[in-house]
Amino acid sequence: MTRTNGKPTNCEHKRQRGILATRIPDAQWPGNIPVWLRPGGGGICPACLWQVQDDTARQLRLTHLQTARTLAAAVEAKDPYTRDHSVTVSKYAVELGIRLKLPEAKLRSLRIAALLHDIGKIGIPDAVLQKPGPLTRAEFSLIKTHPRLATTILRHAGLFEDELPIILYHHEWFDGGGYPTGLAGESIPLGSRILGVADAIDALRSRRIYKKSAHLQKVRRELLDCSGRQFDPRVARAAVCWLDDQPKRYAWDDSLAFSVRSAGVPQS
Repeated sequence: MTRTNGKPTNCEHKRQRGILATRIPDAQWPGNIPVWLRPGGGGICPACLWQVQDDTARQLRLTHLQTARTLAAAVEAKDPYTRDHSVTVSKYAVELGIRLKLPEAKLRSLRIAALLHDIGKIGIPDAVLQKPGPLTRAEFSLIKTHPRLATTILRHAGLFEDELPIILYHHEWFDGGGYPTGLAGESIPLGSRILGVADAIDALRSRRIYKKSAHLQKVRRELLDCSGRQFDPRVARAAVCWLDDQPKRYAWDDSLAFSVRSAGVPQS
């Protein structure tokens, strides 16, 4: 049977299984459902509609992630000392997010934001990024423009609306002493506060042209000393607990992928 006008019909692509469906008028179809999946007069069962929407969402997430990885690689190609920095920061950030019980969707946004957090450095001269000595005030002012540059670049892509606030505010300090806007406390998005701690951990542990890598105890001490000033105390405590519980993960290894997968965060 193939009755329409809101009455039960056989779903065209489920006809052989005899599943009944309700005709969905063309005007009510979500814009992301292809025309070829709108059977003329035949309707579509709710299960099939859900599957199409789920597949579309999954493909969009994969596109976001692949785009993020490509952009992050473009930034890190400018400076061999920061190679893999964004990937490592994203893994640290997700681990902290799991400890702070962020839901799966928030973990995905956090991961992508961490991959993209330094994309604005594409607009910073290499001579400043790779300078072996202390930065001048003017040079540091240039560095401080990179969060806004990042959001300007990414807004044109139209893919990262949820990640833009995390990226923009990840250098804000809990006491209001950060940049670019001087936000303080819980006015700073939680994702930004987590990303700021993850970024600081990797910056401390990594060798740079202007410094040596820090040992685990120094990183731990820095997190505690800056808690309530630079870092959200709750996030700093979570980071210290993580370092105490899993010190080997501080020097990144693939074992963390298990906890990331267990939270439902896609790895591909």
